[in-house]
Amino acid sequence: MKSTLAALLLAASSIVAHADTPPQAPLEPIDSLDLGRYKGTWYEIAKFSDWTERHCAADTSTELSGSDPLNLSIVIRCVDDDGGPIEKTGVLRQLGNRDSAILEKSYAPTWLSLVPASWSDYWVIDIDAGYTLAAVSEAGRGHLWILSRTRKIDPQTYARLLQRLQKQGFDTDKLVATQQD
Repeated sequence: MKSTLAALLLAASSIVAHADTPPQAPLEPIDSLDLGRYKGTWYEIAKFSDWTERHCAADTSTELSGSDPLNLSIVIRCVDDDGGPIEKTGVLRQLGNRDSAILEKSYAPTWLSLVPASWSDYWVIDIDAGYTLAAVSEAGRGHLWILSRTRKIDPQTYARLLQRLQKQGFDTDKLVATQQD
């Protein structure tokens, strides 16, 4: 009886504690994405820890290529703890109109691409005017990648991006820097 009462009190206090927290606004992608300019090589600067890249120790990059916005190639490259190469190839497709920043990615075999669960969100949520620094996430804010056209970025530029991401509801303290040699 005591343990049941304690569990109920704990649950009630949790609800009360979260009642003061205003609901988070839905995450929005950028207004317009020029896919032609976005394609190419991006270097991962930082990310929320992600099980899909758990074997990547350093030098993570993403290469986007192709001309069909419904069937772009996405290749993730990195090195493992022993310095060995890892490569993961998938498909990236644009949803909506031709300047939509809402995309989906899949690393599943082609025959599984008809299964909705094989696709995950790839939303471009921040990008600079020169298409040299970007942030990618998904609707629930559970994943975040900071990508750059170069292996290193200016610390002040990075700090400004972090401030914009915080305004969008991201806990940037959870970001893990990616070693780029």
